Amino acid sequence: MLTCVEVSGLLFIIVIGAIAVLRGVGDPGRSFEFSSDGNPFGLVVSGAALAFFALVGFEDSVNMAEETHNPQRVFPRALFLGISITGVIYMLVAFIATSLVPLDT
Repeated sequence: MLTCVEVSGLLFIIVIGAIAVLRGVGDPGRSFEFSSDGNPFGLVVSGAALAFFALVGFEDSVNMAEETHNPQRVFPRALFLGISITGVIYMLVAFIATSLVPLDT
């Protein structure tokens, strides 16, 4: 139930942000700007740490995999599908957020 609440909130942000971007508010190109001031190693490490902590949440799904009829076939599909869906949702949220909010804010 709480997952549905969280997903609906994120989809609400995506829809409202997409409407704003389509109306000309913000700068969608800003999402693809890279600063030469950033340390590439630090940026990669922080991204990897974020991905690690996001993946830790999927660890709980292992407990439920033990209760399925064919976990060798079902669990990998469910895991990759879940990671793909969450990846797309969070990339859309990041794109909308960086398009609408100035980076110095």
